[in-house]
Amino acid sequence: MKTYETLAEIKAANARAGRQFFEPETMQLFRSRAGRMIVQGRFFVTSEQFYAEALRLYTVRECTSNGHIEFRSDFQQFDTMAQALNFAKTLQPSDI
Repeated sequence: MKTYETLAEIKAANARAGRQFFEPETMQLFRSRAGRMIVQGRFFVTSEQFYAEALRLYTVRECTSNGHIEFRSDFQQFDTMAQALNFAKTLQPSDI
């Protein structure tokens, strides 16, 4: 099972897989940001804010061995980064 130490490694794996998760246009669409902390070598947190007055909410994602980014929580499930990171610590990496 592939693991990652940095967000830069996850971004590179996603790009090598031909995916566009971290492309500026994609991130701007949802006003998305990716947290730099990597949990268990696979999980990271994004935050999304649909419009300026909306709350910024948090989602746990996994970068699989093939560089794909998968949801590991519901979209915008968490109110805080800390809640999302604590949830990520409880997950088991997928076999992909």
